[in-house]
Amino acid sequence: MTQTPPDGERFEFTTDLRHGGWAGVTESSLVVETDARYRVDADDIQEVTFEDVDWFVGILGLVVVGYGLYSTQFDVLFGLAFAVVGVVSLYLTYRKRNRVRIRVAGRPKPLTIYPPSTESFQQALDPILVQKDTDTRKN
Repeated sequence: MTQTPPDGERFEFTTDLRHGGWAGVTESSLVVETDARYRVDADDIQEVTFEDVDWFVGILGLVVVGYGLYSTQFDVLFGLAFAVVGVVSLYLTYRKRNRVRIRVAGRPKPLTIYPPSTESFQQALDPILVQKDTDTRKN
């Protein structure tokens, strides 16, 4: 994967994504390359949501695992089934940590990426979002 910026711009920030691909921030746009390459101008970004971990679902998964293990003393098959469901829930919750959803104008579904750290990605994305907000207020 080549991390070449569009139109001779320079990347202010680049990062690899956990599920493959990379993302880069220029001074006026966001570039994401996963299965395809997406270039999103700052003006087209409607909303950005940063999600660390869904703690409720994680704790619920732990409770289901605990209940399943406790239930094995009464019915082994039933208890193991509950424990497996809890472990699968924990695994899926762990995979979805550090999720960034970017709502883009003209795109029905948000662009979802998984950077290693949402904090550093948010710090890199803040300047173009602030620039977009000040440009919108001037008009």
